[in-house]
Amino acid sequence: MQVIKFETLENRLIEYKNELVLIDSDVAELYGVETKDVNKAVKNNPDKFPNSYVLELSKDEKEKVVENFHHLSKLKYSPHNPKVFTEKGLYMIATILKSKVATEATLQTIETFSKIKELSRNINNIMKTTDEDIQKELAQRSNKILEEVIDIDEDIDFVKEPSDSKSNYWLQAIVVKDLDNRDKFLEFTNKNGVMTRPIWKLMNELGMFKDAQCSSLDNAKYLEERVINISSSVIV
Repeated sequence: MQVIKFETLENRLIEYKNELVLIDSDVAELYGVETKDVNKAVKNNPDKFPNSYVLELSKDEKEKVVENFHHLSKLKYSPHNPKVFTEKGLYMIATILKSKVATEATLQTIETFSKIKELSRNINNIMKTTDEDIQKELAQRSNKILEEVIDIDEDIDFVKEPSDSKSNYWLQAIVVKDLDNRDKFLEFTNKNGVMTRPIWKLMNELGMFKDAQCSSLDNAKYLEERVINISSSVIV
């Protein structure tokens, strides 16, 4: 099963009532149909779309979405409040539209949602167990998920414990190719409930120290732009 990369979903996923949802116009674009076709399917099949499948945003919620998702700015002038679809709603709309594109997009999107949730659980569970074998297994599974769902260069490197030492898994270090890939990784993980951060912020870049004398920090800068830490807890 393939998954839709974060690059495709990064500006579309909305966290609504503790669920990841997609707005109707984005569902239409992913499925290769018009927004009116999506809404028509919901209107003509009310028994197939309970509140856990599709919800209509309030006026205030619509304004907040428009403010935070620039590609939805056109909704500002629409007299209608948009609908948002949960995982179950995405699957149901695909069965009604009976489009191969819609079915494939739905399965891939749901698979991505599932992997994001699994990643969050794995990292959180690492610190809930003292069994080193379980910790290592969870860490390896998390690494695999990250490689699958983030559209970054393949030369991502998960720093593994040396043969003569044992990791306490309080922090996991990840090295990516450059600053652009680092920022993609940080945006993806933090937006989806996995708290990550750069390895450090150089002190000479802080306002209070910007005029202070310092020596060459080329190596430290190199690491700052490439190393990411996954901490021991997640945002839930």
